[in-house]
Amino acid sequence: MNPVRLWSHAFYYLSFTFLLFAFPYQVYTQPLIVNAGADKEIMASQSTQIGGSPTASGGVAPYFYLWSPNPSLTDPTSPNPVSSAITTTTYIVTVTDATGATATDTVTIFVKRFLYAVNDNGPAQLSRVDIDAALPTLEIVADYIIYAGPAGYGLRIGAVLDETEAAALDVTTGIAYIISNMGAESALLTIDLETGYATGIGFLGTDDVNSLAFDPLNKQLYGVSSRQARLYKIDILTGVATALPNLVTYSHSNIEGLSFDYTQYPPALYGIDEDNGNIFQIDTFSGAGIVIGQTMPTFESIEFGGDGTLYAASNLSRIFIIDRTTFQ
Repeated sequence: MNPVRLWSHAFYYLSFTFLLFAFPYQVYTQPLIVNAGADKEIMASQSTQIGGSPTASGGVAPYFYLWSPNPSLTDPTSPNPVSSAITTTTYIVTVTDATGATATDTVTIFVKRFLYAVNDNGPAQLSRVDIDAALPTLEIVADYIIYAGPAGYGLRIGAVLDETEAAALDVTTGIAYIISNMGAESALLTIDLETGYATGIGFLGTDDVNSLAFDPLNKQLYGVSSRQARLYKIDILTGVATALPNLVTYSHSNIEGLSFDYTQYPPALYGIDEDNGNIFQIDTFSGAGIVIGQTMPTFESIEFGGDGTLYAASNLSRIFIIDRTTFQ
């Protein structure tokens, strides 16, 4: 021990205490400020970094971050996580500093989506519509859907696929799937959304599959056979389809449109009957459907926008918005 040093330490401590008593003062700090960053617009299947530069300032460091909702974020405890949102999402970041003070801010990622459609009446044109445009209209992407291989699927490379009945997009990867009913069985293919060239995956083992929808949460492709009114799970690597136990409906039906609403969690599957306009919500475990409303007939496809808006396309190549309360 060093008694001189100890005494010196105590002396300064007592002196410091005396000075504080004699000359009281107050330490001022800047308030905790949180910046979640600027709102952004991305295309479905894209990612973007969120948060400010910096996300937190003022207060007393270190800072602790928590973003919500967080399923589409790389790290909800990071000051600048990466968002891979597939629907328009508003994120809230809560920051806590070393004193326990908290502050929040929000940022919205607007997810822009093109809705794609195929004309099954020949020629099998590939079309898309920008649903965020002031006047959404169909734009022809490719005049023909061309089979690009591989050989051995009963289709000639370079053949025009006029019996293209359905399309679905994996919004997390940008991969698009279509169904061709040119043969005795329905065939699953992928399609290049810029050129219209299609690549075969395999046969489903069933026929007349006229609608497709992709569940991005479970990476599962579904299709409905119009003739059977039955929902199938389709393997995206082989094309093999597995029937679910119940029919969507046991009444006469012609279900031509199928789509997931990603704004619900988990995503909910809906189908539409071209003949009578019935709209079904379909259980993806049993295959059973319930009618939740009725709209006008002739709709051959439906799709949900990133904000939950329900769009429908008729066989007259027109785009409609269906009110989800009145279904008109």
